[in-house]
Amino acid sequence: GPQVTDRFRKHLAYSLRTHQSDKVVLKMENLNSLTMAGIRALVDARKSVMSLALVGVPDRVYRVIELSGTTDFFAIYEDEGSALAALNAHYR
Repeated sequence: GPQVTDRFRKHLAYSLRTHQSDKVVLKMENLNSLTMAGIRALVDARKSVMSLALVGVPDRVYRVIELSGTTDFFAIYEDEGSALAALNAHYR
């Protein structure tokens, strides 16, 4: 429901604020669904940082991202280790 998206947006905003960084890794394994509004929140967040890595994206959430045509906006990784390794290698 909408409250899930709202929570997600708040979580996103909080993550972006606390990282104080242009590289953000977002853990998504606890997200069991993602609405188009959620996608928009992600895309907006992506515009405000240099890179937004999504980690542990559940299959059905990944499908939503795919259907929305926004997979290219994000770096999507299996786990946090590979995300951090890639981000660090990328922006030395």
